[in-house]
Amino acid sequence: MTTKDNKYYKPSVLEAVFELRFPPTQTWEMRYVVEFSNRANANSFPVLKDSPQQVQVTFKNNQEPIINKGASHIQTWNVENTQLWQAGQLLFAANQREPYNGWENFRPHILKGLEIYYDIAKPQTAETLSIRYINRIQFNDDELPNKLIKFLPSGIAYEKNPSNYMCRVEYDYENGEKMIIISAKEDSNIKKNSIILELLYLKPNPELDITNIESTIDRIHENIRQHFENSITDELRNRMEIK
Repeated sequence: MTTKDNKYYKPSVLEAVFELRFPPTQTWEMRYVVEFSNRANANSFPVLKDSPQQVQVTFKNNQEPIINKGASHIQTWNVENTQLWQAGQLLFAANQREPYNGWENFRPHILKGLEIYYDIAKPQTAETLSIRYINRIQFNDDELPNKLIKFLPSGIAYEKNPSNYMCRVEYDYENGEKMIIISAKEDSNIKKNSIILELLYLKPNPELDITNIESTIDRIHENIRQHFENSITDELRNRMEIK
């Protein structure tokens, strides 16, 4: 992950995702799909994919859950298959897959997609705003995982290759925002010595003014950056090669 203080030649990021979730009352017409895909294509996102219909479940007090079927959303990819925008009735998302080339590049990808989505859908309210970073931390057969990552269950300190584990922590803030950090051994025979470190920040009921969105995502990214740096060791920083 590129950070304010450290920038890495070999970041561990598998995927970074910005997402806005909207209430099911928002309008999303077929002409919006056509217009969004055309404008995405004009901005170097020519590969169009459709996603399955979504279901949103809402719980209110002790009432029965409310189930709403949402319209499917489209995905518009670049030709390198590393970036995409997702757009639909219930969400707008901007994804950056590896290679991750820094917040200074991911940030404008988010804002350009939002500009197009706002211009077409004109959303009035949003339920949640989130930014998620998924990192893969690989280690050698003869290494303990805690040589590279600090965010581990205490027992990992003396186990070279545990068969499986997961560690999850949530931080709740007074304004209703939440930070979730998860580390887990990757379930893969190919990459048996790797840990997935996921950092997710959630903000409920965000203001949709673009100036407010810009300052909000900068603040959230800085929070994620600090937690990421606090979760790793200097050995991993050296392997990612600080610029």
